[in-house]
Amino acid sequence: MSLTGVRPVEHRDGTQIGDGFLARGAVVGYRFLVLEVVMLVSLAPALALATVLDRDPSNLPLLVLALLPAGPALAAAVSVLAHPEEIADLATGRRYWRAYRRDALAVLRLWAPLVAGLAVITFSLAHLDVAGVPAWWGGALVVVAALALVWGMNTLVITALFDFRARDVARLAGYLLGRRPLTSLKHLSLLVLLAGTTYLTSDVVPVLLAPLVAAVLLSSSARLRTDITQEFLG
Repeated sequence: MSLTGVRPVEHRDGTQIGDGFLARGAVVGYRFLVLEVVMLVSLAPALALATVLDRDPSNLPLLVLALLPAGPALAAAVSVLAHPEEIADLATGRRYWRAYRRDALAVLRLWAPLVAGLAVITFSLAHLDVAGVPAWWGGALVVVAALALVWGMNTLVITALFDFRARDVARLAGYLLGRRPLTSLKHLSLLVLLAGTTYLTSDVVPVLLAPLVAAVLLSSSARLRTDITQEFLG
């Protein structure tokens, strides 16, 4: 697989179409443009919620619930980006919707409870002063939420690229959370970058960056995918 995820088409005489930088760049740009459009459609509920709600701590649980459609959308995008296309095969949208229909239910079996748990955590963080708990409790909740999100990102990649039962995906995601700390750190860095970008700009920005997020998630999960292939499918 090339860095661009695009395979040139080879003629019978051995010459290739699309082996140049401009041709590959055009195909990659097209694929990401199509992914942007189809992911915006998938994330329309989240986008609507992000634009309507004000930046108020009391709205944090609702904003977290906007992550619900992000799970299937990211998993479908990861599946598309993980499989290279020939330059003449530009069916990115069709590949995306096929992966979305195939994996959405499996993703939501784990992603929906995760999002519900994160909503509870953010509600607790928004009302720490009312609860009267020690200050360190808030820090502990933030750590739990971060670890849960990293675990959730592992489940998205595993579900998108492998065929395991939900409980096996959950176990694998937890096992690899500690087995590959560098991968977990990359996922965490991505989350921190997204959170910082959202805070400094707009709640809509993560939705607009969704294809890039999927690409970074796939790239940072390379060792995770290798471990699963060698240890559990070998």
